[in-house]
Amino acid sequence: MFKTHVIKSIPVNVTRILLILLSLLTTFAICAASGYAQDEVAYLHAERVSQAPLLDGKLDDPCWNMSGPVTEFVQQQPVLGGEPGFSSSVSCVYDSQALYFAFEIHSVDPSGLVSNVLYRDGNIFKSDDCFVLSLDTFHDHRDFYYFIVNPQGIQLDGRFTDEGVHDDPYWDRTWQAKTSLIEDGWAGEIAIPIRNVRFSREGDGVWGLGLMIHNVASSEYTMWPTAQKLFAKTSSFGHLTGLNDLEPSESLVFQPSAIQGAKFGRHERINDDPSGWKSVKNVWEKDLGLDIRYSPSSNIVTGLALNPDFATIESDHFLFNLTVDELYYPEKRPFFLETSETFNTPIQLLYTRRIGLSESEMIGGGKMLGRVRSVNFGVMNVITGDGLSSEINYSALRLRRDVLGSSSIGLTAVSKDWLIDSPEKDNRALGLDLNLQLNKSTSIVANYNRSNRSGPGGDGYAGLVSLNYRGKLLNSRDELKSKTSFEDITGDFDIQDIGYIQWSNLDRMGISNQIKYDYWLRTNGINKITLEQNTWYFQNHACTKKIQDGFSTKLALETIQHIQPSFLIDRSYYFFPGSGNKFNNNQRTFSINFGPYPRFEGSISYRSGDNYGKRIRYIQTAASIKPNPRMKLTASVYKLRSTPFESGSNSTNSLISIAGIEYLLTSKLYCRLLIQGNSLNDQYLVNGLLRYEFRPGCIFYLSYKETRDDSLSGFVASDRQLLAKISYQLPV
Repeated sequence: MFKTHVIKSIPVNVTRILLILLSLLTTFAICAASGYAQDEVAYLHAERVSQAPLLDGKLDDPCWNMSGPVTEFVQQQPVLGGEPGFSSSVSCVYDSQALYFAFEIHSVDPSGLVSNVLYRDGNIFKSDDCFVLSLDTFHDHRDFYYFIVNPQGIQLDGRFTDEGVHDDPYWDRTWQAKTSLIEDGWAGEIAIPIRNVRFSREGDGVWGLGLMIHNVASSEYTMWPTAQKLFAKTSSFGHLTGLNDLEPSESLVFQPSAIQGAKFGRHERINDDPSGWKSVKNVWEKDLGLDIRYSPSSNIVTGLALNPDFATIESDHFLFNLTVDELYYPEKRPFFLETSETFNTPIQLLYTRRIGLSESEMIGGGKMLGRVRSVNFGVMNVITGDGLSSEINYSALRLRRDVLGSSSIGLTAVSKDWLIDSPEKDNRALGLDLNLQLNKSTSIVANYNRSNRSGPGGDGYAGLVSLNYRGKLLNSRDELKSKTSFEDITGDFDIQDIGYIQWSNLDRMGISNQIKYDYWLRTNGINKITLEQNTWYFQNHACTKKIQDGFSTKLALETIQHIQPSFLIDRSYYFFPGSGNKFNNNQRTFSINFGPYPRFEGSISYRSGDNYGKRIRYIQTAASIKPNPRMKLTASVYKLRSTPFESGSNSTNSLISIAGIEYLLTSKLYCRLLIQGNSLNDQYLVNGLLRYEFRPGCIFYLSYKETRDDSLSGFVASDRQLLAKISYQLPV
């Protein structure tokens, strides 16, 4: 897979090389001792009902007396396999339209429940009390859907593939959840339409089922049917039985959207006057768009987007970049979110943020995702341009075949092709990948890619092989995660127009190791201790230059009161052959996190040291306060003081500040306001959004965006728009 090279004698940091080798040997020893522990399969029987339950979060419907609940939950943490500190029960019934689940969690005084997330698809799993329902609909012990709800009834859904290797939190379908508070905890009901999940017609009426509950007050996760370090291990799921007469059907959904709004009160720079502005004419906007989703079978989904509008999406947060890499921003546009898991590869060949943001807007796109027997596939094509004038075509293909139980092999092809004459060149890449599951805790991942750019240059390769472990080390109270990787990347490997890679245009090969160890104490006021270590060493292919090496060590504590202090030491060396620049970085970071609590969550961090030719002092603070269960106030401040090493250079002080308010009027009506300021470019952003889901899948948006510029004389609005959008889902 990779080229071989004769290793020449060069100066290296022997200590760091030995640390990496020692970590690698330790990982191999742990992997050799790891194996499968087959538990007796548990099951929950689903009863078919003629009368669906009324979804109100109260478990008083007669149908819930027909289904025998599961109650035998066990701890995942802090004690793997331990007895839960609270009792829970889950039941299931179904009809021809949907699966219905009911749950009761007798965990804590309801006033102590944590529900900090107030909007759909927020990070509920880590920050809130929540109930997690996972369905392996093909019962192949590989892929599954998950549905998560917090005590406020806020929902999160997604998909996992390859036994937890790839997470797609942006898979988004229409389902319903209602919750209520009970005397000693909370309860809820969930309805999942059958047409919104893929499953096999040839099934035996059995799906895989996994359940998890998070209780923030006790830092406790409980699971059914068995305890395992990673809840995404589908092979350890129980069985959901009795689904013998489900009929998958074709599904066709039209989702037209209409926009009406205005851009007003804007200004632009005067070319011949660097200190002035001039007004820009107001513009009235109206537009139509259409999204179509068609499922010709239960295991294939196609989508088409025509003239999609992303005006209601919140602007990216201002950030300081303290690395040599391009800042990585997450995708937020709905059309691309569902494809993100499908095109996930160890070296990221497809980074959809390259599409339709910088050069031209998205005119239209199509995609098809699905599974045929043991092959998962994804195809996507997008046209961008100015108005209706096509300029660029982006395309991507992904094939992944199941092999050897829980393993897989994959093929990925991506391209960016200009449809008009342009001085820029087309960019393409092709990759092969392997995910080999040695056992439940250990896997080997390999990836080899070739890039091509029309014209001279850009024809290079990038390869990666890694050994991954996640499991216990000494006892049921601990968890070890380890990843040892070998990378071989040529300097002319070029995916900058379609993908994302750290340290682009840098010829290098080398090895890296990451280890994270969690040990749960639960004594003397301490919940757990976490130790993280990263070590790396890279040289050029001629074996004549050390390109990068370094290590970082982090020690963190978590108290029973949810206070988490941590200390990080980071030492590294970087050499960039093109410029001849060399940097010795030596930084220290001290942080404290508080919460989450029912009404408060916060953090403060201080970082100092040498950072790429500068001495920095960096302070980061963040806090969120909930005056009442439906309102949240947030604030963040980032302050950076930077002093170049050159004599006579002055220090610079930069400040980023962010403030926001969120309000959940009802479970379907949500509004937020976010204000940001950045002293580096003297820009200020305002984002306001009201979202009302007046029926499942049908949403009204009212969006306000404003950009203010203070870099010249005056504090003027360089952009300002107010838009109303309605998106209506029409199932056929």
